[in-house]
Amino acid sequence: MHSTSFELARRYLVDDLDVSVEVGSHLHKILEARTKNKPCTEDDITYLHSNELHALAGLIKGDVSWAQYKQAAATERECRVALIREAEAEAKRAREEARRLKLEELERKRQLRLEAQAKEAALLAQREAERIAYLNSPEYIAQQKEQAILRKYGVTSPIKEQDRPQLWGVFEKLESNARLEGADAAWLIGMKGRYGLEGALAAHHRLEADFCIAEFKRTGDPWQAVNASGHLRKCNASREADELLATLHPNRLKHPKLHSAVLTTRGGAKRDLGKV
Repeated sequence: MHSTSFELARRYLVDDLDVSVEVGSHLHKILEARTKNKPCTEDDITYLHSNELHALAGLIKGDVSWAQYKQAAATERECRVALIREAEAEAKRAREEARRLKLEELERKRQLRLEAQAKEAALLAQREAERIAYLNSPEYIAQQKEQAILRKYGVTSPIKEQDRPQLWGVFEKLESNARLEGADAAWLIGMKGRYGLEGALAAHHRLEADFCIAEFKRTGDPWQAVNASGHLRKCNASREADELLATLHPNRLKHPKLHSAVLTTRGGAKRDLGKV
């Protein structure tokens, strides 16, 4: 781009237009023709009017003098510059408005996010409070106590409603270390196939064994030792049964039935312990 292009555009007060300095452009050709006193066509005049260059069109046509042209062209340029500045200002305002709206949208989303987090935190706090309240409720404590009892006494399947009263009555007695009556003991043994009850049966036999041991110590009756040993084997205390029967003096085992019972029971205890 030649420096004369700028000078030419500045001379005719159209240097604010980029097209005026573009060599080969229609406006640049018109300016060169005017400088070289070459005639312009009607198309050139039409082009100038269509681009709001009315002063230059009047100058080329000879309707205005150079002095009049400079004044009119300066006014036109001021108008063009003012329009450009207004357009730039409007674009700037539009950008600022867009930025403001974007910031507002970001702030709105941030507030919504904070509100959602606050609601979630409140909900979690409420649920935690409800959980703690439930864990401290009499219903939950009773339920956990019941579950602990069921585990302790080896219940392996849900209890039927018709069996619940008697079964819990048995558990209460075992919990208080009270011996079961014959009917309760028989019923408990009969329920073994339905509910498992390994722990309950072991507790029952332990209580019976302790009773028989106490009677043996009180009376010296060897049959009480035999009975205690039978119960001890049924509550996983075969070693204690073996040791208890070992305390019986041979002179006290002269009765055939007693002798047989001792040998049978102690042999069973040793078999339990792997001492065949």
